[in-house]
Amino acid sequence: MHGGAERTENSMTTVERIVHDDLARFYSKEFEVVARHVRAFLNDEEYVQIYIVFDGKVEELRATNWAKGLTGRIREKLSSEHIDEFPILSPVSKSEWPMIKRAMSSEQTS
Repeated sequence: MHGGAERTENSMTTVERIVHDDLARFYSKEFEVVARHVRAFLNDEEYVQIYIVFDGKVEELRATNWAKGLTGRIREKLSSEHIDEFPILSPVSKSEWPMIKRAMSSEQTS
């Protein structure tokens, strides 16, 4: 996913859309998908961190059968958009999201 900040931003919007559309097939409650491109510090590998922010408990997402085949479905759809980084999905409750968002902001400024 090389090609500058604009390419990365456009790619993250694509990732968010793909994951949102996939989850919406299984989960009817309101949720938000937030993706960011990450370069690992130790091994310099790149991946896509995907947060699924929802109001509820993680068990509700698991109960949808959404997770069955999830990584394969997402990787296939990302690959068709020329996004080859490995997706890491993290469900996050709305109550935890502000703390995680602040931590992400401080990572970008350090």
